[in-house]
Amino acid sequence: MLTNQFVNRQVKQIAAALRIYKHLVGVGVHLFDRLDIEPIPRYARRFLIFREQRRESRRIASGVGYDAVAVRLGILADASSSATRLRNNVFRVGIGFENDAMRRAAETWTGEWWIVGGGGTVWDGMAYDPLLDLLYIGTGNGAPWSRDERSPGGGDNLYLPSIVALRGETGEYVWHYQTTPGDDWDYTAVQPLMLLNLTIGGRQRAVIVQAPKNGFFYVIDRTTGQFISAQAYADDLTWATGVDQETGRPIETPEARYGTTGRGVYLSPAPTGAHN
Repeated sequence: MLTNQFVNRQVKQIAAALRIYKHLVGVGVHLFDRLDIEPIPRYARRFLIFREQRRESRRIASGVGYDAVAVRLGILADASSSATRLRNNVFRVGIGFENDAMRRAAETWTGEWWIVGGGGTVWDGMAYDPLLDLLYIGTGNGAPWSRDERSPGGGDNLYLPSIVALRGETGEYVWHYQTTPGDDWDYTAVQPLMLLNLTIGGRQRAVIVQAPKNGFFYVIDRTTGQFISAQAYADDLTWATGVDQETGRPIETPEARYGTTGRGVYLSPAPTGAHN
């Protein structure tokens, strides 16, 4: 049961975030009135706290939270600092089939996931490469946490915990790498994203790296999204024994999908993550 004190605190946070965003973008709070958030349940709208902004060139990209309720918005807006129009609102989890990226995502879900939730909000990690004009975002966990609840037939549930590259100018999808397919554990991939130039295999590679909650440290080609490597950085991981070098997918342990065993299991990391 939500208390009035909790709800009032959330409302105050939203109001404060709107004031900050109005100052940063200079386009006025009316910008938010133009967003279509009707698919989000009424009780969840008060939780849409504008948690993260990244400024690149003359544009500002903003994400939303929070994943513990049935929200399904990823990137909320990319607004010009000198105009009053939305540039894009293209990256969303589990809503609609309006472009190829979303149609591909829909194939990895089952049931009526748009009713029970979705998740995948972008509430922290973002990075921008001006030479490639790519905006990189890290997405959050599934909501509800249990995949059996939100997608009863299984599936990878794109684009839950993933690193996603979007074209900075247009917001169009370019590539993604999913760190935790079919997330069942609140293993978000919103942790900080770092852009590095490394010598790998005797040649220079432009890479993006991340240490998300699932306990593995990832190195991804930031131009193409190609998986390069993943190594455990936390001790005593019990949900996966490693990441397959050929497929880039985690090698899950038999007990990782806790809903299938009929008994309690010890899973590590906990929902708080190996890095949070």
